[in-house]
Amino acid sequence: NVRRKREFLNHEILSRVHVLPNAGFIILSLLYGANTKEDPLGRSICIAAMLGLDTDCNCGNVGAIVGAQIGAEMIRFKLNWSTNMVSRSSTNPTA
Repeated sequence: NVRRKREFLNHEILSRVHVLPNAGFIILSLLYGANTKEDPLGRSICIAAMLGLDTDCNCGNVGAIVGAQIGAEMIRFKLNWSTNMVSRSSTNPTA
């Protein structure tokens, strides 16, 4: 159970230094997400995001590792990740 392992990492093993729990979260994301046959990239990234803390870096690291493992062709043609990317951004000028 990912949730139980996250709590164990947070409360029993790791300190207030975030690099340690983030490393653990990356490992958990890879262990539980990369083994799925349907979408190992998406599953791994979602797990990394759901675990919390430094989600942007954790998701980026997990995505880079799984992406290198499965290859660009799998990402582009079988998972359709590259076709779903949007090449624009929107900002709020009043913020």
